[in-house]
Amino acid sequence: MIKKYQLPNEIQLSESLQLQKLERIEKLIVDKFEFARRDGFKNYIKLYGGGFFYETEVIHQYARNHSVFQQIQQLRGFSIPLNQIFKFYCKLPDMVFETDSLKVFYHKLKKFEQYGHEALIHKSLGKTKNNRKLTQAHKDKISELFKSKEQWAYRVIQEKLNSWAIINGYSEVSVSCVKNVLADKYIQNQCKPFRNGEEWSKIHLDSFRLREDAESNGELWQMDGSRFQFAYLMENGQPGFLILFAVMDIHSRKIIGYASDKSENHRVALSAVRMAAEATKYLPSEILRDNGSCYKHDKYKALETHMAALGTKIRIHLPQHPNDKGHIENFFSTFQTTVCKGKFGYLGEGIKSKRESGRPSRKVLLEAIKRENLRSKSELEQLLAEAILEFNSKSVNPSKKAPSIAYTIADTCQFSYKLSENEIALMFWNRVQEYHVRQSMIMLSEGSFRNKQFQYLIEDEELRLQLNGTTVIVCYQKTDRDRIKLFDQNERFITDLQYSKPVKLVYRNKENKPSIPFGNEQVDQSPPIHKPSREVHNRHHLYQTPGSLEVILVKTKGHE
Repeated sequence: MIKKYQLPNEIQLSESLQLQKLERIEKLIVDKFEFARRDGFKNYIKLYGGGFFYETEVIHQYARNHSVFQQIQQLRGFSIPLNQIFKFYCKLPDMVFETDSLKVFYHKLKKFEQYGHEALIHKSLGKTKNNRKLTQAHKDKISELFKSKEQWAYRVIQEKLNSWAIINGYSEVSVSCVKNVLADKYIQNQCKPFRNGEEWSKIHLDSFRLREDAESNGELWQMDGSRFQFAYLMENGQPGFLILFAVMDIHSRKIIGYASDKSENHRVALSAVRMAAEATKYLPSEILRDNGSCYKHDKYKALETHMAALGTKIRIHLPQHPNDKGHIENFFSTFQTTVCKGKFGYLGEGIKSKRESGRPSRKVLLEAIKRENLRSKSELEQLLAEAILEFNSKSVNPSKKAPSIAYTIADTCQFSYKLSENEIALMFWNRVQEYHVRQSMIMLSEGSFRNKQFQYLIEDEELRLQLNGTTVIVCYQKTDRDRIKLFDQNERFITDLQYSKPVKLVYRNKENKPSIPFGNEQVDQSPPIHKPSREVHNRHHLYQTPGSLEVILVKTKGHE
């Protein structure tokens, strides 16, 4: 019979009955609350009019809340759980008493049972002094004082409010009354942009648009700088720090370029972008950065102009919204906690860190900056290189691959621009914009007095005839003088030239003059034995006995 007519078993029947019972209870609660807010509140208007409030809308709001509490007392008489009632109460609009806590809600109902309508008017149970005196003018003045950029405390606001109230014929209020008014989130959101400035509004009030994550390598690079939290020993014996500037490929989260220096300047930015371009052999579709001072240098501006001409979009993130470039910001945090932490000399995440374990103890900090414990600058740069390599080969999230692996297996964005060696030279090498070729060679010098000169000969006969007397662009590297590149004024590649070493001077070797034999004397073919000359113990000696009769040296004072 059960299978034929698909009848429910005992458990299913019990669950069905419970569900029907719950639906009846919910319908009863909704009907009671609807009646209280539509018609039932009219019987309680007289309790809140006259001596308490004078505005009709406020009186009706208190009367509705009173009527809802009366219905709740009736519902509890039907043994309906309070948590079910509270769930529907939180959905009611325009209630005077609002709370997210079931415990607070329960205590408020208890007070309502004891004190009636006065429990709704003021928390002090019948002492309705402040609420009777609080007017809309008081609220407007409290909001005005709370907006002040002086950021006055509640006690100061209360004192200024009462001074204003006495002068204008209003009643004084307490500090708790001021706090109750300012507890309203609407008033806080309205006043805090004036009180705390635009920064608070941008961080806490304004929204931002999410962007799609990169689906392949080269779609988006993000770059930024932060202090490498290890100290090194400077030349003056004091501890110093390096700024790490990093370029990240967003799809794989791999650090593809980095550089370090004493400050975040244009040199580290150029070096990091150059390392990324040389490692990947392309420019991304988009680069995201902040508006730091290191990007305002003419050399870096020239680089961005060149990249923009090749189709790369340079975007500056929204001011005061670091989450716009949150990937590189998150890198510095993850890099410190997963790679740097635990290494000797690590100084923590910095004084701005709010994490409980963000900074080591004071004893560890003092030990790390002792002179005998500090690394040299080269040792610290080596540590940084090893740490970046460790980050790229380490998987922070078990569900994701390590950045190096993710970068290797991913596809390259079709909108990225493939770079040749000549384009890399034009962007990142040092250059002489207008060099006049003379005598079929290029001469580069360094130092204010041309202490160093580097010569590059044009050996090809055809190129000599073509370039001699013309103006070219010369690209070179200060760290590698073995080769330079020549371009015409339209930045078209001409040729590579190799460094020509200077011709060495030839020195004549001084040889011993052979002795001439007399008569039939045989010449001694054995090598001459050089006997040491006798030391002159008397400094007034004008000469000394020669070690050989072949050379006679007569020394006089002041002449040789």
